[in-house]
Amino acid sequence: VSTQSTWGTYGSEIYVGPRIYFVWSVRNTSLIKAFRDQVMEAKHKLGDILTINVHNTSNFTDDISLYDLVISNGRPNIADIVSNAVQHASNLKDQTVSLYTCGPESMIHSIEDVVNFSNRNRKGDEANIIYHKETFEL
Repeated sequence: VSTQSTWGTYGSEIYVGPRIYFVWSVRNTSLIKAFRDQVMEAKHKLGDILTINVHNTSNFTDDISLYDLVISNGRPNIADIVSNAVQHASNLKDQTVSLYTCGPESMIHSIEDVVNFSNRNRKGDEANIIYHKETFEL
């Protein structure tokens, strides 16, 4: 999850401030079924503050239109996600993007590479990335 600063709504209020982008990569849609209610409850409570992107990395898809979630096929483009988070936070003079990941070692290494590259190549007032990781294998 990364926080980004942008416009949105929270209830009936217009909101400018941190945003939460939940990027969820799954091998099969049964995981979406298992956690759909919790994810949608968070979306309902947070409104436009929370954006949810689900990526199905397998070739198999079932009827995913029932889940009220945008589901893309393939892996998420981590470099684009991190770049967009830094750009949005920097536009509002927010100097920090927090990035939290949880997943297999190979995914963690890929994300670390992107974060390290971004932090090493920061320019001027661009936001810095604070990175936290949890590793697990299924």
